[in-house]
Amino acid sequence: MCLFDLAWEMRTSGRPSTGLLQRTAGNVWPEIEIALRLAVIDARMREVFDGERALEDFETKAWRSPLVRVVVTRLAQRLADGMDDRETSWSD
Repeated sequence: MCLFDLAWEMRTSGRPSTGLLQRTAGNVWPEIEIALRLAVIDARMREVFDGERALEDFETKAWRSPLVRVVVTRLAQRLADGMDDRETSWSD
């Protein structure tokens, strides 16, 4: 599943199914892994609260990490919000 599928489900039903979120995280993982890894390492170096734990979780669980699911959910929500914005502008 791609990010669009997740965004569409969020737009139409409000909350995505767990299975769709997990599949999408796995599919999006290759595209976000490096940037997300660098962000987590940076947070740890800046001693952000739970940065060390987030890095350990990220390293052991990879795309199955709760952090990755949160990031993918936020990306999909931004995409879904953009769909609403375009729908509104087209109807004017």
